[in-house]
Amino acid sequence: MPSDYVENPEEVTLRRDRESGEWFVETRAPRRPGFYPQVQTRGQGAGSIRVTVGLANGDQKNLVFDSLEDVEFPLAGDAQGRFTQRERETLSIVVDRKNTGAIRSLHVRDGKR
Repeated sequence: MPSDYVENPEEVTLRRDRESGEWFVETRAPRRPGFYPQVQTRGQGAGSIRVTVGLANGDQKNLVFDSLEDVEFPLAGDAQGRFTQRERETLSIVVDRKNTGAIRSLHVRDGKR
């Protein structure tokens, strides 16, 4: 899985409300320096969910995610599981605060809603 080194990470977990379809911040926390999956640091690059992150230095970071995610489900016994797609309910993003400062704002637009 491709990853990026993040020196001063802040992780934000977003959750979609099942009734309204609106996205809200579930958790926000500093993390330890290290390698994080590019899907968290750069998004998926295509899809209907657009996250705009406003940063302390005035920059904005835009990440795009698919509204569907692959979910593995187990089979009986020792058989290897299979994958199916379901509507995405959570997103986790990681921003490097090293050169940008803290996250000042988050806006999520879901093109499917």
